[in-house]
Amino acid sequence: SDKDLLNTPQKLKVWKNKVYAFLLNNNVAYHKNILLGSFNTLMLGELGRGVGFGNNGLSLHESILRGRKLVQKGKEEAAKLLEDAYILLNKDKTLEPFLDDVALSTEHGSTIYQVNPRLTESEAKERYTKEKMRIWKAQRPSWNKLGKDGQKAYALIEDHYKKKNKYSK
Repeated sequence: SDKDLLNTPQKLKVWKNKVYAFLLNNNVAYHKNILLGSFNTLMLGELGRGVGFGNNGLSLHESILRGRKLVQKGKEEAAKLLEDAYILLNKDKTLEPFLDDVALSTEHGSTIYQVNPRLTESEAKERYTKEKMRIWKAQRPSWNKLGKDGQKAYALIEDHYKKKNKYSK
């Protein structure tokens, strides 16, 4: 059966020899790509070791596995955070347009213009130019209508994206 195809060192050696022979055949270039594309990273690591790359392929396999675990952890954290923000916004469905306006407005969106609506007026005056202060003030009506829950949802989402972008740079 396919299950026990590579379950012994002898079977693994036979499999690798057959794959090497196939890969060295110049008449099957298209099929080589299909074959290599079907291998998982462990199999590619084994092939690499067999053709002289030492443990580099297996080290790469382990790195990929660690990376996949980190991605999964990040997805779980994002889902939890977004769930928390959704719960807050779901309490009052009228908040969503105000959140969209604060974050995405083409005239004064915090995302577009990098103007933080969470700052107090004195903090904003200290940090921003006259033009950015105009944008900060234009955010006020929607920001105030968000209220405590909407502002907390905004903060959860913004903090998540800041953290995400910090690690992706």
